[in-house]
Amino acid sequence: MTLSATVSGMMLIYTDNYYMILIAAIFSIGSITGGDRTGISSIEIPVISKLVESKNQTYAYSVYNFLPMISKIIGTSILLIIPILRSITSLQSKSIYQILFTIYTLINVIQASTYIMLNKEIESNKNEKSKIIPATNNDSKLIFIITSLFAIDSFGGGFIARSFISFWLIKSFSLNEGILSIIFILAQILNGISLILAPKIAKTIGILNTMILSQVIANSIIIVAALSTNWIIASILYLIKEAFNDLDIPTRQAFMMSIVSEQNQTQMASISNLGRTGAHTFSPGVAGYVSSIFGISISLIFGASIKIIYSIILLKFKSITFKKYN
Repeated sequence: MTLSATVSGMMLIYTDNYYMILIAAIFSIGSITGGDRTGISSIEIPVISKLVESKNQTYAYSVYNFLPMISKIIGTSILLIIPILRSITSLQSKSIYQILFTIYTLINVIQASTYIMLNKEIESNKNEKSKIIPATNNDSKLIFIITSLFAIDSFGGGFIARSFISFWLIKSFSLNEGILSIIFILAQILNGISLILAPKIAKTIGILNTMILSQVIANSIIIVAALSTNWIIASILYLIKEAFNDLDIPTRQAFMMSIVSEQNQTQMASISNLGRTGAHTFSPGVAGYVSSIFGISISLIFGASIKIIYSIILLKFKSITFKKYN
């Protein structure tokens, strides 16, 4: 994945061809690591579940998501280079972005080198025969339910993805890259804090309650923010939303690993991840269509409403199907 991202970064540095840039962007997005919707997480999440005791898994997933969050904060901070270089140099926008793509490529080279140095003991025993263990009937039902629910959540999330938030802030309030960078740095910091607090909150009110309440609160706030006409109020509300938004990530990962047998954890992680990724793949296109007709604010409200509906459905299943796991 990192080698693919490295090649994509080099393409973005040197090409001016629209289609080559599009191909490079697609490969870069497909090679992303360190997120809860990435392909590699389907392997890493079950591994953590097997290595960590059940009572400590929420804490483990909190750390697992927190460390990449720190890296994202640093990466977002690099965007501050754009207005700084524009003000102190005569560089054109193309040259500035080439500098950013160079930094991106070098980071991927470092990451690939780190993977090469990993101990071979993390690999599975080569002497063991690889086989797929069919999920039991109960596990199959749970995997289907979880995948369907997470797909609904992810579909709604595509309407309020950070790219759409950027578009909304720029279109509605004419904010520049410098202000956007500061907003998103603060958002990442709040995301990190929520990841740290998630295990403690889950221990107090329960894993499922944390998942449900955090999403209801976060998405209710984004609905209010979308109706705001002042960029400061809108930005503050967005940041409050981000403080709640990631509370459900480590709790969700710990929850879905706890409700299926160990031999089916990889299936649960990969299939649910596929459902979330699939739904998130085409939802931005739908969001763009909705925005073109009704406006970006309505699109944000629509997406947030879907995520609230997901939380309500999850609440219903909590009392019927998942009660014994809370």
